[in-house]
Amino acid sequence: MRPSIARRELPPEHAPIVPTHGCVATGGGVKSPSFRVVIDTDKKTIATNEKTRELTPRNEQYLMQLCADAWKEPPPTTPPDRVDGYDEFLIVADGDEVFFLEGHGPITRPAAAKAIEALRAAAAL
Repeated sequence: MRPSIARRELPPEHAPIVPTHGCVATGGGVKSPSFRVVIDTDKKTIATNEKTRELTPRNEQYLMQLCADAWKEPPPTTPPDRVDGYDEFLIVADGDEVFFLEGHGPITRPAAAKAIEALRAAAAL
């Protein structure tokens, strides 16, 4: 089972950048530069703040599988410690069904952290 929210429940600051099908990884803070990676599987693109490039079929399959794994990953039994001045988000969208994960610091769930790392690498960040 995938913990989901409706697209209309996305925070207003994130809703405009979430593709119909794909994912968004974003983060940053007071002492860390911000980053944003948007994978749009309909447009076949990987976009960052600086550039947009083609999403290859191999990258699409690999990255979206990591995101699907993160979506199915059970939450920790105890919430991770908050980190003041830094936040990360992983958002995976499948039409109107959306997975929204906020880290309140670096995301520590293993599958989600692996997905964010791979998304950043694919975007050359």
